[in-house]
Amino acid sequence: MPDRALRDRLIELENPATDLDRGRALRKRTPRRSLARLTPSPRAAVEILLDQNETRLPELVPLRFARMLADPFAFYRGTAAVMAADLAAGPSSGIDVMCCGDAHLGSAHASVLRGYVGTSDAVANAIIEWSFAYADKSLDDFHQLQAAARARDIDVAESPAR
Repeated sequence: MPDRALRDRLIELENPATDLDRGRALRKRTPRRSLARLTPSPRAAVEILLDQNETRLPELVPLRFARMLADPFAFYRGTAAVMAADLAAGPSSGIDVMCCGDAHLGSAHASVLRGYVGTSDAVANAIIEWSFAYADKSLDDFHQLQAAARARDIDVAESPAR
């Protein structure tokens, strides 16, 4: 994202006709159809997660993986870097939103965080684009992490309890 203050990126709603024209211009630049195709990162999700371990406390890494393996929702919450890598290669309308890690799971079809930010979720700039293809890819990534755990390719804590 560009290094601009949030206030510099706010879109002032003018009037319905102007707003519709702005939307049509954005769709010409980035047609809806182009947003339906996912161009995933060439890097495997597990590889991205293992690279993240370099900046984490080593004794907590197995606990992180145990928690992420609890269910797909827990996996999605722990894989923002995977989502960012996958979506970075795709088209963008240039519309930024403020978004938390739960946004892609909570409303995959709507692309928008509807006022929810969990009590401990970080909020950051995000592109508004989304597709069902990413939801399918995320589930595939979760299954790959499960396979890596079964093969003992990653260390997983016995219990993900806090």
